Amino acid sequence: MTTQPILACEKSIKSTIESSILAYLNDTMSIVVCSSDHDLVEAGILDSLMLVDLILYIERAFNVSPSLEDLEIENFATVARMAKFVAAAQLGHRYRNGDDR
Repeated sequence: MTTQPILACEKSIKSTIESSILAYLNDTMSIVVCSSDHDLVEAGILDSLMLVDLILYIERAFNVSPSLEDLEIENFATVARMAKFVAAAQLGHRYRNGDDR
């Protein structure tokens, strides 16, 4: 019974995180992302320096500190994965690409 409200809350949190990351990409990096599932690294939209800047933003904006193990490019390739990573980190979990949460 309690899983539905929790899942709805998690989706809302991820949506808020996605919106914030999308705004940062647009406002700071002049990158317009059409889909939160679009692979920004594979498409060549984010280079290594931009990725570092984005990770620093995520650390500051969401008060998360990725460990060395967390700094897998797959965790930061799409806005959706970034949001899942942040939500998991805020809940004290380690996000691995492919997690359904």
